[in-house]
Amino acid sequence: MGKLLGLIAGGIGVVMLSYYMVSPLYSPLINLLGPYLGYGLPLLLGIIGLLAGNPIHYYAIMISWIIIGIIVGISTRKGLRAMGTSILLYSLTFSFMILVLISVLDITSYTSAIPDITGRVERILSILPNMIPYNVNLIDIKNEPLISTIYSIIIAAIGKNNAVALNPETSIYGSSGIFNYSLVYPIIINIIENLAIVILVSGVIASLFKKRHKGMARAEAIIVVIITLIVISSFFVIPAGINHANTEANSANNLNNVGIQASINIITENGSLINTVILAQNSTNINSNIILAASILSNNLTYISNSIVHLPISGNLKKLLSMVPSGLFVVVSKNNYTLGSDGTSGILKNSGIINPQLLLAYNYSKYKLYVYGQDINESKYIKNVINNYNSNLSMYNIIKKYDSENFRSSALIYGYGNYSLLLGGNKTSDNERFLAGLFENPSVFHSSGKYHKINMSDIIGYNSTINFNGTVSAIGVIYPDSSNSKTSINSIFYSNNKNFVSILNESTNTTYYNTQNFNPDQSNISFNYTFPAYLYFNVKISENNHVATVINEVQNRDNSTLYYLNISEDYFIENYEKTGSLSLISGNSDIHNITLKTGEYYNFTYKIKLNGPGEFVIPYANISYNMDNKSFNLHSQEYLIKSPNEKLITVYNSALGSFFKILGINILAESIFANITIFDLIILLILILAIFIEIKKRNR
Repeated sequence: MGKLLGLIAGGIGVVMLSYYMVSPLYSPLINLLGPYLGYGLPLLLGIIGLLAGNPIHYYAIMISWIIIGIIVGISTRKGLRAMGTSILLYSLTFSFMILVLISVLDITSYTSAIPDITGRVERILSILPNMIPYNVNLIDIKNEPLISTIYSIIIAAIGKNNAVALNPETSIYGSSGIFNYSLVYPIIINIIENLAIVILVSGVIASLFKKRHKGMARAEAIIVVIITLIVISSFFVIPAGINHANTEANSANNLNNVGIQASINIITENGSLINTVILAQNSTNINSNIILAASILSNNLTYISNSIVHLPISGNLKKLLSMVPSGLFVVVSKNNYTLGSDGTSGILKNSGIINPQLLLAYNYSKYKLYVYGQDINESKYIKNVINNYNSNLSMYNIIKKYDSENFRSSALIYGYGNYSLLLGGNKTSDNERFLAGLFENPSVFHSSGKYHKINMSDIIGYNSTINFNGTVSAIGVIYPDSSNSKTSINSIFYSNNKNFVSILNESTNTTYYNTQNFNPDQSNISFNYTFPAYLYFNVKISENNHVATVINEVQNRDNSTLYYLNISEDYFIENYEKTGSLSLISGNSDIHNITLKTGEYYNFTYKIKLNGPGEFVIPYANISYNMDNKSFNLHSQEYLIKSPNEKLITVYNSALGSFFKILGINILAESIFANITIFDLIILLILILAIFIEIKKRNR
């Protein structure tokens, strides 16, 4: 009975530690897929990570197996019996993983399994791109146990023989096809390490509880030593590495003799303000083998794309931008050039991207493309990078005042490259160092009357005189204007370059000034345009026992009355209902044809049942109304509903219940009381009996 006791107690340990210790390592993936795959997903991922995750890299996995080994060892109290029990337990854990998978995929019968799975996957993929939480990115998911290897397989499959997934200089494709030894090897090593840990610990612990014959003790000691050597040797196995790019750029953060400096500012039709600053200078101190080397730091790219009206990007692609890591490092080099391995000099050193991970490497014709990424504190690094630059130019003073923490979204790109080669030319001398920033704030301009007179210092965020030096210096504002009853896109530019001014002269809606300096505090732009109303909109969310209460609040803070106000979150409800992720319990997720006078307040509430863990995304509330004889159709920002994990006993019984349903023995899954099923009761009775017998044997 000692072996049975060890098996049951160890099995309970496997389930509990998988759920509570290992599954948190998969939080980003659970946040992304939990709403669609249900409450069993954390347990499934926890078991997968426990079995095949790297115990050296993820301490939660190692600690879990040590605890399980201790439980098995104490329960069995004999060295060889404990080791055998550990091997059996490890094997049965794979079987239990299959049961949980059946529950997660909601397979009800063997005959309909494939059509059910295919249909469910299709429904999930149809809505997933629009429902990606804004705080989930590719690097977080890629760093989860086993995901890195799976990601490598996917990238390799996409790129075929041109893709480099694990090592930038070696394709993972070999004579054995996509499932190359280099891909399978890390997983096999992880499985062996985890098995070795539980065998070793259980054997040692059990050996402390019972005296043995000398020969038996010697045999157990030899086995323990062999397993110990295997575990220790695995610490010295070098996994497939990632070569970090060495851009070999000296003084990459000096921009004094700039050839081009420009500040272009956009007032969008929905009232957002987008500020851009560009600095570039010709440079000869650039490695001729590097065509482009650039660091990109970003924050909320999706919002930038949504602020620009008529941007030719599909909705799904815009949403996928939210998964782009906040720190990217892109290198385009000649095909015969091998990147360095230290990754510490030049642009990469100054980027704040101190531990980049290879996301993509692609060989095409005579060029190589490398894309590295890291999730960073983008607002901190954007400010630090700007401050670390050394420049005496007035335009640099503008970008220095832009603190990305004060903007809803921002992006900074800096580096160097040969624009001629990049565009297909052949001039090796066309090398440029550059620094460019883009910063966006929503709802800066509201209607409050059609006529607007705005000081330029309020637009560019700088009120001192700007000297125009370099080949091209320019400051401009692009804005909508409906003075002639028809909306047009107008612009006003100041520049020191006559050729640049002559190009602008071709546009009939552009006002330009050829000058050597510019004082924004003494310049204004005036125009007529009805921007969206000054409308306060907020969503309050509370969750209790997997039921979320959503309260929408709206207030008219504008000077004009809003007519036919419609606010709808039906898109959110309908999409999740397609996959069974939630259900509307009470209330309405929309309002129609409301008149809202200045200062008036309105709210509406609804409740939803959440059928999975993770983050449910309200991508936007669709808001439409009429004001001053003009119709508006806008989207709010994104909101998240956090759904916690379910109780372990509920998840466990759900997994077993799905299996019993397929076998046609539903009676074992019937609940008796407090989520305890008949099968649970049987296991509990066996466990009590085993403990009683072991205690009796011990006393004897």
